[in-house]
Order: sequence, then structure tokens, then C-alpha cells
Amino acid sequence: MDWYTSGEWLGPQPGATLDNRLFAICRNYEPEQPNYIHDQKQITAFPELQKNNYFMLSPLLKRAFFSLAENCLEIRHNRIYVRHETFSEWQNLITCITPLPFLAACALSHHKDLKKAIQLLVESLKYSTLPSCYDPLLDMLCNYSHGIGNTLKNMNRMRQNSHASFFGFTPRTESVFMEKIGGECKGQLHDLHFHWNGTTEADFVWAHCMGDPNGVIRELLEKWNKNDYIKRYYHQHGISSPYFFHNGFQLAQWLHRWMTWTILQKKLSLPSEIANWDKCKYDRKKHCDCVDRFDCENHCGSKIHCKCESDVACANRHGRKGIAGCDSDYRNGKSLSKIDIFNQIRFQYNFPQQQPPLHSFMKGRLHSLKPFSTYINLPPDATSIQLEGVLWLYILYELDADSQLLPYLVHPYLLLQCRFHQMLVQQVSQVGFDQFQNLSDIGLRDHQESHSYYQRFLQLEGMYGPYLGYTEGRFAPKISAEKNRKLIGKLLDGYCRAHGWLLRPDTELVPHPRQKPDACVSGQDIGLVAHFIKRKENDSNTICRYSKLRKDTLKQAIELVKTMRQLPVLRNILVGKDAAANEMHAPPEIFAPLFRYLGDHGITHSTYHAGEDYLHLASGIRAVEEAIRFLDLRSGDRIGHCTALGIAPDIWRRSMDPDIYLPQGEWLDNLIWISMRIRREAGFSHFKNFLMNKIERFFFEIYGELAPPLYVLHRAWKNRQLDARFLYYPFVTDFIELVKKKDIQGENLATHQIENFKSSLSYLSNYYRTETSLIIDSISKDFEAFRIFKKYHTKKIREKYEKPIKIKRDDISDEVFIFLQDTIVSKMCEKNILAEVMPTSNVRISFYKKYSDHHMMLWVDPDNKRPKPVMTLATDDPGIFSTNLRNEYSHFIHAIRTHLKFSADQAYRVAAELMQNAKAYKFQRHHPDTSKEEKVFTIRNESSYFG
Repeated sequence: MDWYTSGEWLGPQPGATLDNRLFAICRNYEPEQPNYIHDQKQITAFPELQKNNYFMLSPLLKRAFFSLAENCLEIRHNRIYVRHETFSEWQNLITCITPLPFLAACALSHHKDLKKAIQLLVESLKYSTLPSCYDPLLDMLCNYSHGIGNTLKNMNRMRQNSHASFFGFTPRTESVFMEKIGGECKGQLHDLHFHWNGTTEADFVWAHCMGDPNGVIRELLEKWNKNDYIKRYYHQHGISSPYFFHNGFQLAQWLHRWMTWTILQKKLSLPSEIANWDKCKYDRKKHCDCVDRFDCENHCGSKIHCKCESDVACANRHGRKGIAGCDSDYRNGKSLSKIDIFNQIRFQYNFPQQQPPLHSFMKGRLHSLKPFSTYINLPPDATSIQLEGVLWLYILYELDADSQLLPYLVHPYLLLQCRFHQMLVQQVSQVGFDQFQNLSDIGLRDHQESHSYYQRFLQLEGMYGPYLGYTEGRFAPKISAEKNRKLIGKLLDGYCRAHGWLLRPDTELVPHPRQKPDACVSGQDIGLVAHFIKRKENDSNTICRYSKLRKDTLKQAIELVKTMRQLPVLRNILVGKDAAANEMHAPPEIFAPLFRYLGDHGITHSTYHAGEDYLHLASGIRAVEEAIRFLDLRSGDRIGHCTALGIAPDIWRRSMDPDIYLPQGEWLDNLIWISMRIRREAGFSHFKNFLMNKIERFFFEIYGELAPPLYVLHRAWKNRQLDARFLYYPFVTDFIELVKKKDIQGENLATHQIENFKSSLSYLSNYYRTETSLIIDSISKDFEAFRIFKKYHTKKIREKYEKPIKIKRDDISDEVFIFLQDTIVSKMCEKNILAEVMPTSNVRISFYKKYSDHHMMLWVDPDNKRPKPVMTLATDDPGIFSTNLRNEYSHFIHAIRTHLKFSADQAYRVAAELMQNAKAYKFQRHHPDTSKEEKVFTIRNESSYFG
């Protein structure tokens, strides 16, 4: 890209040069492969590069698009699908490049006829750019546009007529299977875990940015000025400021216009000398000394040069050192600098390059183009993605060896789009939650996603029609009820528009008379889950750990309850609560008071992101149990990801260094927690001694005193579910003094004395009374444990707690890890808690390299006798991971059939069971009583107590 932006063209190159560049790119994406693997791939794909010839860009681009499309895509029943055997490779490919040119190449190579290819591509790109594998049984389970009963009848009829079987079923097994599924799985797919921000596919975001680059840049600048992490991420990609995108968008706009103009020359009624502007008006056999055809229009002389029939032939025949008769700059081996066409249009934009005058016949030409659809007979409501796809069809149709200009427009445009695409989609090399969060925080999607939800509801329909019957999308509550109303209003407006309804100000839903029936989605039901964002603690001078986060999230919760009171429709669609973002930034204990408050106000269902990413595997497993215990998860609740509960310990070890660095307080918490989990086990005697020695050492390092008995430490750990902001609340300090006084007297508080003290709090609000009572109970039960808990929140201990230490990766054996995993999984089964599993998200973020490594394989393996939680599949962030729920099931079915050797019967039965789990565990509607307005903060000077 630097060649183009610096004013040079990528002219004919020696084969060895291109071969070396391709090798470097392949090596970067698959560094674990030896060199000879990359060499063999390149020889197979581009054998011509091994010869000492010069190659132009046009045939190279065309070969790449068509060969990849042939390898990964296929046409079935006039629809584009991904081949089963290359689905994983395709998933990796579309993380770094837009799928549009490959979809266009597939359509063009199948139909040959441009008109038919356009019809196929326009229909395919109606809502989404992500194709799936052809799988009629999965289609049946997803319950597309036909009713499932009709689908079963049609498939049975097809089988009887052809005397064949689908996917290896015997005819009898197939019939029984279909009857079973027809009785059990009558609904469509249910996606119980995805985030509304992060859903939009990259191509839709690119189209939006091309249409409104200035609005996007304004939002990027706001984030740039507020967040140092964003600057750090930009610098990792060699971007010094958001103006990089400003220049890129404008250059891409210009390239797009010129590509359109080039493609449409024959359709535009232009004078012949303008319509043929890219052809030299002089005899090609004379070979003027102009370095390109633009230069020829103004500077062509009468010199006679070599008789080469083309630039490529000249480069191959005479080399690049110059020969007699080849005296142009290009033929003498110089690059095409200072004459490239980009500089000739830049005067319209703010590019810091020289600005030579524009050729007179091009003035105003690019900016006077009518919409592309008017020239190719597309429907007037064709989307920007459909137009982009059709443009790629024309590009591939016109891209040939004689194309002199088009490849040099297509190539930089594609490079710009790919650079942008890779800032929107998590790359294979971007491992860990921090990399994922950067993609969310930089805000490239924000401007597009903040405008409307309409396109996202259409996108959820997929490429082949509706497959989702119910979705539970996460959204982040705002800091005021007014902002919440605006957010919910936009979301409901998008939902209603997609379904052909009109949202009135009084929130009633009525039919929308102007919406075309075929443009509406089909009956998709929605639920909303409020997720609160985990944030890192940066201030140790507060009254307790994460004081600001506790205060901010509670304020958001109060405003959310107020919104429910003001917006009655929200009571029917707000079905649950969650806490998301990087779990290493805030533990579950922080959200325990928040979940209690929302539960008291009717939002009773809970889910929580836990065990997704962690400094140590023991930390990840412990986080899941803390979520269950501290957040009081019950039957029907769910936990998102749970990677730590299923990952094979050896996979985790292979991904970690022998030495691991983490805060010594976190390591102490792990040691105490593990000791409590294994204390009653007959084995692990040597390891138990190791744990106690380490606990005594690190407890003294942090707390400056000898460690109390293990049961006291365990009770102190369980106290973390309390709201630590109340530790210095007057009634709490009064009760502590009363307990101390009785202790001096050698007495204990009687039960009636404790209850009398609680009754004195009756004038407080429900929230204050509940949290204070919980603290009083904790003090009464074990004052020593409460003392350690209170000390845990002091500034001095917090600073020692965060001190990093180095530990050995292998201090804990695989046997212990497996025992801990099985213990928590058993607890989930006992409490009837579902695991939300997101295959592509986990493969990108966690330590997995392929889908067959994923812990979902362990949890469906019939030969595995370990405990298995109830689970279902979900998407997490469909846009950031370039996926959808149907594709997640395709990956799952492919993995269990190839890795676990499931038969088709087994594989689709398991898939149907996961779909049924989603239907059973979706959060049910509730009607909370929000009529009573509660004043939560009753202290006049709240800051004096809560910091």
C-alpha cells in the first residue's frame, strides 16, 4: 500500500520478487509451518512464478480470486455454499479479507453469463455476506422458510424417490430420526448469547464508513483522546492517529468511483476520445515513450521505439536494464513514480502529496456519476453490499491481461479494505481477550451501529433466509433513564421495521403499511439482557476495592429500573442480567450486590461471563465457582464460555511459558480455594502440604500476620459477596463495637439482640437494609473471618496483593486441574446451570488452534465419563468473529464427525439436543413490580461513606 500512497505503481515484477512476497505473507500467517510446506503451496498455486518472467498484476489477481473461490465455495441449487472440507480454512480466510470478491468469482465461474451471475449474487447478498455449508439436515433443524413438517415430508419423499440416504443414514434410521426431530425440535434456532455492539459484519461497516467518513472520524477522535489503550493498539498496527482512516476512506472513495467509471465506460454516452481514454491514440507498434496511457494523451511524441507488442513482452524480452530503442523511463528500469493517477485527483481531498492539474476530460467526471444501480438494472432498494458485490462481478469480468488501469485501481482498493477489515475482525494471530477488547474499544463500528438496529436484524436472517426464532442480545445500560429510553427506542424501531411494523410513541406495535412483505424478517422473537462492563481498578485510595465500579454500576441499575417504570414494553423484553468484558479486570464479587438489587426489582434471571480468559488455569476455574456462589446462580441460570472448565490442561500448558507472572494475592486466593476443594479427598497428600506451606508464606507476605485456620480463610473468602462500601457505614461500625464489647466481657451476642439491632434499620431503603443485614450476619457468624475480609479491602493490603510474583507453571498437576474442573461442572449440573459455548469466539480468544481442540468436544464425547454440563451453542460477537449461529453449528457438526467419528445419526441428534437446550433455557418473560419508587441512597453525604 505504501507504493501507491507514495505515488508509485506496482508495474511488471520479476516472478522471484512476487514469489518472495507471497512466501513472507504465508509465513506470517502460519509461522508454525516449515518453509518447504509454504514452498510447495506456492509452486502448486502459482507455478509460473518459478520462471524468470515478468508478470502484471491483472492475471495474478484474477488467478487468486478464482482459485480460492473454486477451492472453498460451491453452487448448490443456485445458492452459494462453503465446501465442508474447507470450512475451517474459509473461516480463517474471511478474518483477513472481505468475502465479496470470492462470492463474485464463484457466481461468475458457475454461470459464465454475467446477467445470471448478477441475479445469483444479488439474491445471496440480500442480508448477509457469510455463506454456510450445504447441509439439508441442518437446514431442517434450523427450520428455514418452510415449516418443519413440510421439510420432513419433502426430505422423506426425496429419499423414497431416489432410494438414497442423507449423510450416511440408513433409510430406517433416517425415518426414525426425522420423526424424532419433528416431534422434539419444532422451533427455529435460539441464540442466547450475543452482543448487539459487535454484531455488524465488516462489509456493512465498510460501506457505512465510505458513505460518511467524516462522521466516523469524529467518533474515532473522541475515543482516541479518552483512551490510552486505543492509542497503544493503533501503534501496534503502525497507525499514528485516526486521520489514517480519514485519508484511507477518501482514497478508497476515489478508487471506488474510478473503478465504477472504468467499468461503466461503455454504458456512459461519452465522446469517443473520452470513452477510449485508456487507449493510446497512436499506433502501438510505434511504442511512444510515454510511461502510461494518461501521460500519452498530453505528451505523446513521434519517436519510434522497440517493436514489442506489450509492456509485459518488452520486460520479458529485454529485461529491466534498458536496451537500444527502449529509452522510456519504464523500459530503463525506473519505477512509475511521479505520474501515477492518484496524484491527479488528490486536489479534491486533503492528501499531503503534490497536486498536478487534472486532465480536462476528467474534470467532474467521477463526481457526476449516478448511482451504480441505475446502469445495471438493479432494484431501486438494492443495498450497498449488493452494489459492491455486483461491482466485483464486473471487475472480475473485465479483469484480463489487456487491463491497463483496472488492476491498479482494484489492488490498492482491496488493500485498503483488507486493512480496515482486519481492524474489525479478530485475526487468527490475535490471541487473548485484550486483543478482542481492542477491536471493540477502538470504535470503528460505533458510528454505524449507533444509528440503527434495522440492518442488524436483517443480517441475523442470514444468507439463505430466516433461521433464528429467538435471540437474547446483550446491551450496556446507560447512566440515565433518558439515554436508556433512546437506546431501547432505537432497538425496538429496528426490530419493528424489520418485521413490517410501526413503533408508535406509546410503544404499541402496529402493522407498517409501507413495508414490503418480502423485505420483512419472519417472526423472530427477542429478549434483552443488560450486561454491565467490568473495568480495571486504577485507584487504591478508595474506601474498598473497585469502589467506583460498584457505585457506577449500581447507578446504572437504578436508572435501568427507572426506565422499566417509564417504558412498560421493556418489562416484556428485558429478561436477564449479565456482566461482560475482561474478567481479569474485575472479579464476580464486585457484581454480587448489583445482581441482588436487580433481582429484587424483578430481573431474576442471571448469566455471567466466566472462565473465558485468565492468568492461570486455577484462576479461571475459581472464577466460575465465584460466579455461581457470589451471584447466587440458580436453576435455569447460565454461565458464558466456561473455557477453564473444559480445556485440556496440556493444551493450556503448551500455550504458557514455564514461568507465569501474576499478582501474589491472586495466587494466594487460588491456593486457599484449591485447599478447600481437595481437603476431604483421600489423595493429594503431598500436594496438600505444598499448599499449606505456600498459604502460610503468602498470607504473611500480604497480611503481615500468621495465617488462621483454613476454615476461617474460607469464610473470609465467602464474605466477598458483601457490599464492601458498607464496611464503614455507621450502623455497621456500631455493631462491630457492640461485638467487641461483648467479646471483652467473654460473651456472645444473643440471637434476639442481633434481630433487635436489625429491626432498628427498618426505616432504611430495601437495598440499604438488605446489604447491612448481610454484613451483620457475617460479623455475628465469624468475627475473625470478617476482620480478614475487612483488612482485604484496606489500601496497604491491596498494594501488597497486586505485587507480581513468578510461579512455576507445573506447580499444579493435570490430575488436580481435572479434579477441580469436574468438581465445578458437577456443581453446575447439580444446580441445573447451562453453559453457553461459543466455538469461534473461543478458538480465537483462548488457547485453541482448531475447532477439534475445543472443550465442546469433551462435553459431547460419549466415551468421556467425566461430568458434563448442559450446554448450547451461541455466537458472542458475530461481526467481530465473522460468524453466525448456523455456521457455529456447522463447525460443531463437522468437528464431532471428523474428530470424534460420530455417525450422521449421532451428530445431528446431538446438534438437535443443543438446540433444544437453548429453547429450554431461554430466559422467560417476567413482570416485575416497579410501581414503587425506591430511594436507594438515604445518606445526605453519601461520598463520606462510599468514597
